[in-house]
Order: sequence, then structure tokens, then C-alpha cells
Amino acid sequence: MNKSTKAIQRWWMQGLILLVFTSPPLYPATEIAFADSEYSIWDEQAERLEDVEGDLGDIDLEIDELVDDTQEQASHVLLSAATWFDDFFDDTRFIAEENKTRAKIRLETSYHEEDGFDISPSVRWRIHLPKLEEKLNLVIFAADDGDDPSDSNISSDLSSANTTRSDLTAALQYFVKTTDKYNISTTAGGSFDYLYVGARFRYFKSFKRWQGRFIERLRYYTDDGWENYNSLDFEREFLEKFLFRNTTSLYVREDEDSLDHSISFSLFQFLTDTRALAYEWTNNFETDPSHRLADLILRLRYRQQGHREWLMYEVSPWVNFPEEDGYEAQFGLRFTLEAKFGYSDSTKLKNIFHF
Repeated sequence: MNKSTKAIQRWWMQGLILLVFTSPPLYPATEIAFADSEYSIWDEQAERLEDVEGDLGDIDLEIDELVDDTQEQASHVLLSAATWFDDFFDDTRFIAEENKTRAKIRLETSYHEEDGFDISPSVRWRIHLPKLEEKLNLVIFAADDGDDPSDSNISSDLSSANTTRSDLTAALQYFVKTTDKYNISTTAGGSFDYLYVGARFRYFKSFKRWQGRFIERLRYYTDDGWENYNSLDFEREFLEKFLFRNTTSLYVREDEDSLDHSISFSLFQFLTDTRALAYEWTNNFETDPSHRLADLILRLRYRQQGHREWLMYEVSPWVNFPEEDGYEAQFGLRFTLEAKFGYSDSTKLKNIFHF
């Protein structure tokens, strides 16, 4: 190789080395560009993901709101249906929490295979007292205590343990707290033969398509001492025309050694806005001298509004199987005529029963 050729190679190598060290780095630039490109792609994906998550969050919120609204509506319909039936059948669950001026005169004619015919009139007059924060009522009753659980118990006139008081009695009822879940009231009153004070507590809870109601009533009578009544209801509305209710109750009295309790099943059927049926099965138990089934009662109640809105009548045949008679079937029939004043029709009937 001649000298000129070696000189050219040396210059070429020096130029290449100078070019390598003086030129901007290619790989870092490529990496930066790639990194920038990757960053922009992930950033866009993250924004899209946030949008999707936001949409899913909105959907979940809408679903939660729909579930809550459905639950609330179902609970409202169930509560309204139960209230309507209790009002229509004049049940103590409804009567004990009234806070309006109302009056009722009732005449019952009943026939029992063992006891024959019996006619029993009763009256109840509830006077709402104004200017007391709408919490105080004056209640006057005879043979019809609107807050006496035994008054509506179908065993009250069939069993030997009849606890319904027939005296003319007046009482003041004060509502301490009234909400959809809670109802707390106190009562003080008496007749010519006794005085009494008491308190009543009710708690309501909804379980999806079921609802539960716990009631405790404590009273002290100057003639008979303490008594405590507890009941637990579970009920649900179905097929838009029916309401099923299971009730377990315990009745404790100071002057009785027995712990009377019962388990009952009721099926209410809506026919029209003026007619309804109730199918009832009650098992009454006693614990003195031993725990036993004291009475089993089956009853059908047909109740209808008369030619006037304030007039109601009811026909209810029944059959009971008392333990004291060897559980032999005994038949009976009751006809009830009621005149109510101050009662108004419910405006929610069509929303409840869809007719």
C-alpha cells in the first residue's frame, strides 16, 4: 500500500471518529421519541378508562337508585296494603295509633254451640285534643278498648280466659313519638272500678318483600296488677289482592300463673273497595298446669261496607277445638253491625290494589 493510500485511510478514520463524537446520539433520541409515543398512548387510554369507569359508576349509581326506589315502593305498597286491611277490619294495630277524632258504635250478635246466643253492644269515641302539638287524645270506650289486644283476638269470646273489660272507661293517650318505624305512646285512664297507666311501643322493619312489626304494651291496673302484651308480625302482599300475616303473641298477667301465647296465620283477600275476606287460623297455648294447646280456632270473616260509607257489617262463621272438651269441634257464627263517624275513605286504594 503506498503512502497516499494510507494517508487517505487515516483521514477517513479520523473523520468517522469525529463524526461519531460530534453527531447527536441516535439511540437515546429514538428511546425518548418511543417513550413520548408510549406516554401519549397510555395517557389517552387512561382517559378513556376514566371515562368508562365514570360511565360504569353512573350505571352502578342508577342501578342502586333503582333498587332503592323499587325497595321503597314495594315497602310503601306493602305497608299501605297492611294499613288498609287493618283499617277495614278495625284491627287494634291500626286503632291504637289513630290520632283523629272518630267514633264507632258496634252491635255484635253471636251464636256458639256451647253457650247459645249472645248480644254485646260496644262504643268507642276518640277525641283529638287541639293545641297540644297534635299528640293528645281523649279516648272513651265501653266493652271495646281500642288498645286492648284481646278485644280483636278471636279467642276472646271463645276461650275461658276472657280479658275484655266491659266497664265505661275514659283515658288520655299521649303520642311521644310517631314515625314510620316507631310509635311510642302513653295512656292513663280508668273507670268507676279501677285506674290504669300504661305505655305502648311499636317498631316496624322492612325485609325486601316482607315486613315485620313488633308491639309491646305494658299496663298497670289497680285491681289486677301488671300485664304485658307482646306481638311479632311478619307479613307480605302478593298477587296484588292478598296479604299474608303470621302473628306470634305473648300475654303475661300478674293475676294469672299461665303464660298465655298464641300463633296465628291470617290471609286477607281484597275483593273490591267495599268488600274483603279474611281467613284466620289461631292456635292458643297455656302453660299452667302444663304447656299445652288450649284451643285451635278456624274462622272466615266477610266484611262489607253498607249502603252508607259509615255503615259496616260483617259475617264470620268459625269452628274451634277446645282442649277442655277433648278437642271436639264446636261451631259458631257472629254477625257484626258497625256505625262509624269521622272515618274517611283511603285515597290510595287504586295505587295499592290496581283495580
